[in-house]
Amino acid sequence: MPQPQPPRPRLTTLQKKANHIASEQKRREAIRKEYDKLAALVPGTEGMGRSEALVLERTIKYMRDQINYRYQMLANAKRMGVDVSKWELDEKVKEGMRRCEEQDVLRAEMEAEDQAAEGKVE
Repeated sequence: MPQPQPPRPRLTTLQKKANHIASEQKRREAIRKEYDKLAALVPGTEGMGRSEALVLERTIKYMRDQINYRYQMLANAKRMGVDVSKWELDEKVKEGMRRCEEQDVLRAEMEAEDQAAEGKVE
């Protein structure tokens, strides 16, 4: 029968803090690497530095443009008599597009209200 292991000594507060800092740096570096990969894939985002918000914004715009282009291609194919039922977009994608459009409308309304409140819109 194996002998039970003696309990490990507890970490000091400084050791816990150092572990936490190291873990957080590792997490941030992993996120940066993924943003760099994303920036390399999305046209117009190469070399954007560390502007993660801008990379996300441009990625969303690019994806929406690609989805809209696909809609156009499917509509053109349907008009030419091609059966596109196998190529239709998943309902989750369609719902995501609808939600994005709704958020855009709300954002535009809020911006207009803010500008009106500041007296910028006459």
